[in-house]
Order: sequence, then C-alpha cells, then structure tokens
Amino acid sequence: MGRRGVRAIVLGEDDDHLRFARYTLLKLGFHGREVRSLGVPAARGAGDQHVKKCYAAEVRLHRRRASHQHVVLLVLIDADTTSVEDRFGQLASVLSDAQLPAHEQREAIIIWVPKRHIETWIAYLASHGVNETDDFKHVAASLSRRASAECFATLLQDSNQRRTDTPASMTVAFEESLRLPPRV
Repeated sequence: MGRRGVRAIVLGEDDDHLRFARYTLLKLGFHGREVRSLGVPAARGAGDQHVKKCYAAEVRLHRRRASHQHVVLLVLIDADTTSVEDRFGQLASVLSDAQLPAHEQREAIIIWVPKRHIETWIAYLASHGVNETDDFKHVAASLSRRASAECFATLLQDSNQRRTDTPASMTVAFEESLRLPPRV
C-alpha cells in the first residue's frame, strides 16, 4: 500500500535536507514522480534564510492546492544553535508577517527541525551516539543519507522500534508527521 495520488512538496535548507526528505517519503510509500523538491540556494550557509523567505508563499500555494488535491508540504529547517521552539516561532512569525493564519493541526504542513542540524539525525540513525549541541557534520559526512532516511521512516511507522535516547527534535518530528495522510 502506498500514498499514490498524494503530492509532496519539500522545502529545505540544502541538498542533504531534500535527499533525506525524498528518501523518507519514498520509503513511506509516496511515488517518486509525486515528490517535488524546491530548489536550494547556491550559496552555502544561508539555508535557514532561504526556508524562511519561501515559507509563506509555499504555505499559500499549499492551501490553494489542498482545496482540490491531496498534497503535503514538508519543511526542513535546522535549529542550529537556537531551540526547536524558536524555529517554530520564527516560521509562525513569517506567516503572521505575510498576513496568513498560522497553520492548523488538520493541515498537511509538516515541519521537521533537526537540532543542531540534519547531520545529527543522520549520525543518530546510523547508531552513533549524539547530542543536540555538538556538531556532527564530520561524523555524518561518510554516512548514507538513504539508509538514515529509511531508518527514520521505519521509526515513523513503528513507534515500538524507537529508542529511549531519541533526540528530542526527532521526537517532535515524529509528532509533526502525524499530519501525513493515511496510506491508501
């Protein structure tokens, strides 16, 4: 069973975010032709600004599409040295500044905020010990994004496989992912 007929739009900071999201969605049963990743900036280091800049427009488009299509908007933005809650607040402010209502629980707008960055999740999913304050980019550099994303998808689908040391930001992502449409 898959999620055919459900389109997924992915907004992320960089190619690692987009690959991680795509592999996760494919493992969850989305069809490859129905997963569209939005472009990322060519310059390094300003990925969070790119997400914040595009977020309101993508929410507006998502709401328009959702009235007649099965569509999911998946947003990935690293917490970096701020908190996960701060990132959610920043995205809420972006909507407010654009005079858009905050996204509601019933909307298929899913926000994943890896703390400190996506490489923390990749390292954790590859069974490395992690915390959410240190930089794990050097550890994750040689790890498979596909294998980590597929592990993440498995944990999304089966909460019994989750470990007690799951990073807090990943636990929030699991909760956010409850907005994914059911398998058909």
